[in-house]
Amino acid sequence: MMLDYYHQNQKLQKIIDQSIDGLKIFGASFAIRKGKDTWRGCAGNLTNDQPFFIASTTKLFTTTLIF
Repeated sequence: MMLDYYHQNQKLQKIIDQSIDGLKIFGASFAIRKGKDTWRGCAGNLTNDQPFFIASTTKLFTTTLIF
């Protein structure tokens, strides 16, 4: 079971790492929650515990999703 978790973690982290191009996207932070389990990953210039600000266009997108 632990080995499967390790491989799943590696796959998800690889996806995030590939999203960083250093030209337009300098960092990415993701969290996935299923039941009591939470997976967190980050890449580029962000860390799991680093606060960050959401840009205005992202706020509009997020508001649209909520409503």
